[in-house]
Amino acid sequence: MTALPIPDVFPVKRAVLWWRGLVVVFTLAAATVSVGLGCLIPAVDTGMDAVADASRERTLVGDSAGLAARLADGGNAEQRYAVRSLLLNQIALLERANEEQGRAAWQPPDGALDRYTQALRVFAANGTGLPPSPAEAFAALDRRVVLQNERTRTAVTLAVAGSVLVLAGAAVFGVVSLSMGRHTALAALRDSPRDGQPRPLPPPPAPMGPTEMVAQALDQSQIMVIITTTTGIIEYANASFLATTGYTAAEVIGQPTRILASGLTPRGTYRAVWDALLHGRVWTGSFCNRRRDGSCYWAQATITPVRDATGRVVRYIAIEQDATRRLSAEDKAASRNTAPPA
Repeated sequence: MTALPIPDVFPVKRAVLWWRGLVVVFTLAAATVSVGLGCLIPAVDTGMDAVADASRERTLVGDSAGLAARLADGGNAEQRYAVRSLLLNQIALLERANEEQGRAAWQPPDGALDRYTQALRVFAANGTGLPPSPAEAFAALDRRVVLQNERTRTAVTLAVAGSVLVLAGAAVFGVVSLSMGRHTALAALRDSPRDGQPRPLPPPPAPMGPTEMVAQALDQSQIMVIITTTTGIIEYANASFLATTGYTAAEVIGQPTRILASGLTPRGTYRAVWDALLHGRVWTGSFCNRRRDGSCYWAQATITPVRDATGRVVRYIAIEQDATRRLSAEDKAASRNTAPPA
């Protein structure tokens, strides 16, 4: 019997794939426009602010030049005093504008506006001679506007180029998405039954062996578990131990258990531990251990020797629980019971 050819894709699925590609493309296009506007708006605002500042300073320079010319023309003492007061006010406004431009990183390239302001102040103080020419200051303001316009054009060019690149990436992503969706649909068609009979389910995963089950149980246990050599070198630490102490597996594996010592556990406790373990006995008690960040916690521990087939002790396994809160509560209760009556 001749095998039926696998169709390219059903019309409905083809339409879904195309719509998905269009949604991806338009979503990325919208994101591109948003990014482009986000880049253009600050650049345009900066350019407009710079042009407005230059226009305001140009007006100040022109007004101050006119006042300086009136002061140079002479007049009676009262008129000269009034003109000098107005000129000093204009000079103060110019100096403030210079300071603002210096903070805004748009200082004129050659400092011409500063020199003109200083020359005006000297002229106003003396009241004699020729007033300084504002031509150099006007030229400096014009150069500032030209520089700002160049920067604005550069920002616009970069934003447009970036938008074009992202749009191209969106188009490529849409094409790739359609292609991947097409291959997914074809794979689904190949796996679909054609004779009306369901396909057999894949075989279940092989059961885990005892060793794997024990390792998985220890790692998922909420109780802290560490396994050491007979000399106290850490060979295994489960996830609960790592979460409580703040160490990573790489930081504790191969290290002695004394990295947990806080200095608050009595030395007699350690002597009792090793006396019990060296004689093959189980030890139960409390330690005050230190976390990786230097803080301390109390651990209620049970340490058991692990023997091989010949009965020789080859490992120690410690099962611990964080008993900090419980011991703190017991200490508070004991303090209340032993406190003298008021």
